[in-house]
Amino acid sequence: MLTSGPSIPRPWSRTEGYVEENEDGVELEVTGVSPQGMGTAKKGVELYDVRGAVPGDLVEAKPVGVRGGRKDAIVIRRISESVSRTEPRCEHFGVCGGCQWQDVVYADQLKLKRDMVVECFRAAGIGDVEITEILGAEDVFYYRNKMDFSFGWSRAGELSLGLYEGAIQDGETVSDNPKHHAPPVFNLQKCWLQSEASNLIVAAVRESLSDTGLGPYNPSGRTGTLRSLVVRDIKDTGDVLVNLNVARKIHAAGVAEAATRACADVKGLVQSVNRKRSRNAVPRLQETVFGQDRIVEQILGLEVQLSATSFAQVNSRQAERLYRHVLHEARLIGSERILDLYCGAGTMSLLLAKQAASVTGVEVVEEAVQDARRNAERNGILNSKFVCKDVLDFFRGKVPEVDVVTVNPPRAGIYRAVLNAICRMEVERIVYVSCNAKTLARDLVGFKRKGYRVGHVQLVDLFPHTHHCEAVVSITRGRS
Repeated sequence: MLTSGPSIPRPWSRTEGYVEENEDGVELEVTGVSPQGMGTAKKGVELYDVRGAVPGDLVEAKPVGVRGGRKDAIVIRRISESVSRTEPRCEHFGVCGGCQWQDVVYADQLKLKRDMVVECFRAAGIGDVEITEILGAEDVFYYRNKMDFSFGWSRAGELSLGLYEGAIQDGETVSDNPKHHAPPVFNLQKCWLQSEASNLIVAAVRESLSDTGLGPYNPSGRTGTLRSLVVRDIKDTGDVLVNLNVARKIHAAGVAEAATRACADVKGLVQSVNRKRSRNAVPRLQETVFGQDRIVEQILGLEVQLSATSFAQVNSRQAERLYRHVLHEARLIGSERILDLYCGAGTMSLLLAKQAASVTGVEVVEEAVQDARRNAERNGILNSKFVCKDVLDFFRGKVPEVDVVTVNPPRAGIYRAVLNAICRMEVERIVYVSCNAKTLARDLVGFKRKGYRVGHVQLVDLFPHTHHCEAVVSITRGRS
C-alpha cells in the first residue's frame, strides 16, 4: 500500500493554501503579463493576476486568493483571445505548474516574453533601452538536460513522485517559506521537457519506494524522509546521472537497481542528505550508491564535468547561443583580465578564458568551485582562477585589477553594495547575464546612475512553454 498523508481540500492558492470557492466569476480584460508569467488585469480598483491568461484575452475568472494587494484568479472560460492557441501535448497541462504557455503557439510565446521584458524596463523608467527580437529555440520539447521531481502528497493523500500542482513563483519552493502550505504533488506519467528516459526512471523509482513506508519530508515538522529525485542527462551522448535527495540516509540500492533497469544509460546514482528547510541547500552528506558521480557535457568545444548538484544551464543547445553572445559582447582581443561574478561551475568563465589573458571566477557554492577547478584542469585552461566566496565578501578583500566584469547573478539580481563595488572598479565594460527581467531593469538603472551606458538587450529563450527567458546586455563606461 502507498503511504497515506493528510486529507486535502481544494482549490489551491499559493499564498493562502486551500481556500473556499466562495467568490463568483468576474469578467476581466487581460492587458499585461506579470514577471511570473500570469496575465494582469484591473477591474475597478481591484488588481488581478490571472493564471492561464495572456494579454489580449477577455476571460471569466474566479478569484482564489490575495497576495500583496492583488487578487489571484484562475480562468473559468475565455470569451475572446488575441494570441494563437494550440492543443497542448502534455496530459498534465493545466494541473502542472511548469508549462504555463504550452497551449500558446511558440511564435506568440516569444512575443509574450519580449513584451514582458519591455514592460519591466518601462516600469523601471528605462523604456528607451533597445530590446532585440528573442532568439527562439529549435527544440521546444525534450530540451532540458535536468529535471527536479518532487516527492509529496497527492490530493488523495497518497505518496507521489512528480511535480507540484499549480506550483511555484520566482524559483522559491514552498518549503523555502514557512508561511506557505505545500501544494499537492501529482504522479507524473509523461513530461515533454526532458526525455523519455527521465519519464521511465521516475516511474521505476516511484514503484521501488511505494512499499517502503517512507513519506515525503516536511521541513517545518522535520518529519518524513523523501525530498526529490533529480535526473540529469546529456543530449549528445544520452548519459544519465540520478540524484536522490532525502532528509535521512536510506538504503538506496533498490532505487539504483530500479533506475538502471528502467534506463541502461544511467551512469550513476547519488544520494544527497539535507534536512534544512530549503531542499536546494548544500547537502550535509553525499554518497555514490551506484556507478560514477559525474557525467561530461560538451559546450562550444569545452568538456564540462557535471556532478549531481552542479549548476549548469538546463538547455544546452540554447546555452551555446547565449555564451556565444556573451563572448561577442565582451569584445575580447586576448589581453583582457576578466572578473566573472556568480560563476557557478565555471562554464562561462572557461569559455572567456580561452579568449582572454586571465579570468577570476567568484562563486559562493564550494562544490561548484571545485567543479570549475576540475573543468579548468580537464580542458588545460591555465589562465583561470576560482575563488569560493560570497560576492559581497569578495569585494571586502583585495580585488584584482581587471578590464572586463561579467555577472550572471541569481534571480534576485545584484546586491546594491555589489553594484556599487563594481562601479568603483571603473572598468570599461560589464556584460550582464540575467534570468529575471525585473531585477535586471532595476540593476541597469543603478549602473546608469553611476555613469554607465546600457547597450541593447539580447533575449535568448532557454525555456519554451514557460514565461522565463535569459537576457544578455553590455554596459560600457561613458561611451556608446
